[in-house]
Amino acid sequence: MLNFKALIQTEYTNAYESAYDLTLKKEFSTPKIYTANNDISKRWYVYFSYRNPHTGKLKRQTAIYRNANTFKTKEERLAVLITYQKVLNKLLKQGYNPYKDNTSRYRELNNNQLNQKTHNKPRYNQHNNQNNQHCNQRCNQQIN
Repeated sequence: MLNFKALIQTEYTNAYESAYDLTLKKEFSTPKIYTANNDISKRWYVYFSYRNPHTGKLKRQTAIYRNANTFKTKEERLAVLITYQKVLNKLLKQGYNPYKDNTSRYRELNNNQLNQKTHNKPRYNQHNNQNNQHCNQRCNQQIN
């Protein structure tokens, strides 16, 4: 039977080893918005870091600002940048990686979205065609 001191030592060793386990580290940071202290005359953007596969360290990626800085009010800029932030976060969670070619991932996700749209598409035309055929048959029967 383990005494209390041995049990504490074992738990401490396990906790220490798992604290430095690289597999527990995140692949990317949550995208953030830089507003230059709400100064409209400066560039605003979304930034994030991604783990470099060669060094194992998080590395800051190129800022994303596109057309956000063409807007002249804080509200408009924030609205655009918040959208960029949400889309970027979603893409990162879906597996996009700035160090790899994401073409196949892009096609896969777009095909899934297209399949969902066509699968969930209402079948009004088929229903209307069946009703029209039924009405045409009844009308023809009444005429004859």
